[in-house]
Amino acid sequence: MSSTTIYAFLSDEIYWEKKFVDLDKSVNKGLGYIDDILINYFDKIATISDPRSSRINTLEVGVPVNTNMKIVFDSSKLEPTNLLFQTIDNISLGKIFNIVEQISLMQKTTTSDLNDYLMANPGHFDIYVNNSVKRSSTLTTLQISYPVQSTPTTTTIKNVTVTIYDVIEFTVRINSIDTTFKLWINSEKFKLQYPLNTIKGVVFPIEPKYLIDPTPLINITKALSESSKFTFTESNAPLHNDDFSGIYPFKTTWVISSLQKTNITFGIYYKGSKPTTLQCRKYVQTVLLNLGIAPSTTWEARLPDIFVVNQFYIIPLWGHQTLRPERILYPSVININNIFGIINNFYPPFSTTFIKDNIELFLNAHDEIFLIALPDYQNDDVFSLYKQHPTYQYHSAMDSTHAYMEASTKEFNLRLNKAMSVLFGETVTNEFNNNRFYGRDFLSFTVNRIEYHIMTKSSYFDEDVIINEDGSE
Repeated sequence: MSSTTIYAFLSDEIYWEKKFVDLDKSVNKGLGYIDDILINYFDKIATISDPRSSRINTLEVGVPVNTNMKIVFDSSKLEPTNLLFQTIDNISLGKIFNIVEQISLMQKTTTSDLNDYLMANPGHFDIYVNNSVKRSSTLTTLQISYPVQSTPTTTTIKNVTVTIYDVIEFTVRINSIDTTFKLWINSEKFKLQYPLNTIKGVVFPIEPKYLIDPTPLINITKALSESSKFTFTESNAPLHNDDFSGIYPFKTTWVISSLQKTNITFGIYYKGSKPTTLQCRKYVQTVLLNLGIAPSTTWEARLPDIFVVNQFYIIPLWGHQTLRPERILYPSVININNIFGIINNFYPPFSTTFIKDNIELFLNAHDEIFLIALPDYQNDDVFSLYKQHPTYQYHSAMDSTHAYMEASTKEFNLRLNKAMSVLFGETVTNEFNNNRFYGRDFLSFTVNRIEYHIMTKSSYFDEDVIINEDGSE
């Protein structure tokens, strides 16, 4: 049985402020409204419109018959194996909107009771998959205004206060195809949480031929002149006149010679969520090789980080602390069972077996805080931090034992300590990349062709995720 997930925005006019004259787009309450920024998150816009002639669920909301609902998503992200929209009929499509309406508008009910209601009314919801409904932990309260015909000739306006979940999720089964819909109703939450993106182009920091042979740019004035001229010309190229969600400054190391290297920045144009450094790396690598001016070995010698094929996720145990009047302490003792609970919560794509086989615990010199390390399950050949850094110790560079570490481990230690100093709010620098994985923010750096992602404190404590009534993912 095939399955897929559609990440989409629910456009619903019921939430809009009704105005006959609208000079400042005040119909946008942040709910059910697609503004100019949000629409640019989609590379190829697809729309599923409500085919029903009327709604089924008034729930004292009094939804007018002509209220429009639409599910808007990026068709370029739809898995090719999913043929749902090639085979679906209007009856099944209407039932999808029955489910959307019920989940998004049903008031003052638990997720469990809502699931039972959907299962108990197959006439409207028979395509719904049992126990698949989820709702966000965050809600928005607003007032809905709608017309009521009080007499055959009189219409009055009634106002009702409703509470709407910012994000909903459910699965339907149609023609043996399971499709999960994750729908954002709150536009601001969508912009923060939408996980998909499309990279549309890259602006090099300097003309690519100079990245291979920097000899003509030894003169700093010449280097700045060539860099500025090339970058601004590229930024005005026709490709970049389109609307985008943003430009991500992807920082990487440029090896100028055996004795000199520096950080340079590529401008990555994208639609949707901010791309990860892994996505940027693969895109830039493809563009470089397609230029045909040098083989991959030459590019790898100059831009080694572009060819990274392994990465680790590092979670500082920000919540494992003891509060004292003078400071926050991070104890060097922890119950091992707590670690598995933390890692399982943060990394849903990782199987329990993979986590058990590869999880590692280590200390950092900065506040001697515990850190969890876990390799990406798609790594090429590196799955152990210990095997990669067998001489690692948590001592800082000022400690005499720091000298006993291997060269690459010293660099890892120094960069880890500096990154932790940034995350503790004690240091400000632009040498690290920012990433977002599984709805969490990370600070990233690369050493010896391995990238390390450290979870921020705010993401560690962020509970703004879709959860079930019992708190499970």
